Amino acid sequence: MKFIVQAGPNTPLTVQFEPQGTEFELAPGDYLTVEWPVPGKGGLLGGVTHEPDRLTLSEPEGGTARLWNSRGKELPVFGY
Repeated sequence: MKFIVQAGPNTPLTVQFEPQGTEFELAPGDYLTVEWPVPGKGGLLGGVTHEPDRLTLSEPEGGTARLWNSRGKELPVFGY
């Protein structure tokens, strides 16, 4: 599953990946493209927690997310 996480037009956004704790600071209007692992039947997708200036994504157990910044550069891979 692929999705985009984008900061608001006038507001920066911190995106944190758990359980690693890795953070990305997005400038206003900037975004990340995330390819999220989809578990097998009955598996969990992970979790999402949102605060006004922070989004926390919790990866599913055994999964690995792939990330690209708004310029198309792939960022370090996270996973278990």
